Amino acid sequence: MSVNKAVKNFIIRQVWRILSYILLLLLLLIRFSCRIKMIYDVIGVNEDVGENGRVFYFLWHKSGTATIAFTKIFQKNYDMYVTLSNNKSTLLMRFAFRALGCFIIDGSRHKGYLGSVKEILNIMSCKKNVAICVTPDGPRGPDMQIQDATLFKIAKRYGVQIRFLCPLSENIFEFNTWEKIYLLKPFSRGFLLNQVVITKDELEKFSPDELRQLCEERMFEAFSRLRKMCNLPNVVQGAVKKSRYQKERD
Repeated sequence: MSVNKAVKNFIIRQVWRILSYILLLLLLLIRFSCRIKMIYDVIGVNEDVGENGRVFYFLWHKSGTATIAFTKIFQKNYDMYVTLSNNKSTLLMRFAFRALGCFIIDGSRHKGYLGSVKEILNIMSCKKNVAICVTPDGPRGPDMQIQDATLFKIAKRYGVQIRFLCPLSENIFEFNTWEKIYLLKPFSRGFLLNQVVITKDELEKFSPDELRQLCEERMFEAFSRLRKMCNLPNVVQGAVKKSRYQKERD
């Protein structure tokens, strides 16, 4: 490696490190300056986690970054794991989650999928009091649609509770990404939804595909209701991350 290339790589790493610290400081500011009300029950169900203490927290991809600030709330009871795509776009989130005490599971539906599923299976078979955060519509969409039933098969096998986790406020920074990713503004008032979306009886009664559809419907309904509570406009499902080739054609 040439001297110039080594210097360039060093500068790039330092820039990423600085940006990571800035993001972390912003998330901590959001966490401690915002007045957040926890909401547990929107669809009429609020079950305890149960004896095995295993939970899937499902997040919409648009709210994944906003959720980082609040993961500490749940680490009193669980070891927190987060699934992230193994690419450069997640470097900042990866640093922030680790700095807040979370463990990372590498892989998404498009890259490293089998490895992430094996790691989730290993965690569920060996550990109790564990929570795994997943964005089932990420990393490329369609937005707010669950495409895969694998996690529901795992949930049925190990009796994993499935909850929807979502922070939201009337005052948000919304970015011009494919899924309109957002952050809460510091010093704002908002809500943190922590809702059961699949009950124990439903987990035993329905097939993985039926659970996937039911979960998607309830997550979208709860998110729409939460936006209404925050006086935000309604949203629609289906946006996807376009490739560079598709963007050039448009």
